[in-house]
Amino acid sequence: MDIVFASKDCTPPAGRTVGSGGCIFYMNEEPQGKLLARIVMFRQNNQMACICSCDQKFFAHRVADEIREIIAKKCNIPFENILLAATHTHSVPDLVPTVGIPAEDQIEFSFVAEFAELLVEAISKAKTRFILLKH
Repeated sequence: MDIVFASKDCTPPAGRTVGSGGCIFYMNEEPQGKLLARIVMFRQNNQMACICSCDQKFFAHRVADEIREIIAKKCNIPFENILLAATHTHSVPDLVPTVGIPAEDQIEFSFVAEFAELLVEAISKAKTRFILLKH
């Protein structure tokens, strides 16, 4: 079995609205540490699987499935072979509406698609490392 690793900076741009614990705040220029997605890819024969450990608050089932569908389609990895895990940080934009925040103050949920694309980039980077491995 071959195993490769990759990571991707998933820190939102300054000014992005963040909902956390019923409060809203905005990402700013202050250094808060990078938010990362860490990828572990597994390959055995022609079968691939990946684990994505992400600096996110949590993944609601429907959002996780949406992201996994995008990864499966774009990275040619079976849906059931993709695991998403969250580190539970409160310094990220929510991927689902935040309870207690008025709808007009909610972030735009395009971040789900943006976040999925960041994971696709990280997984694609990891997949290229398989080429470097001897068979």
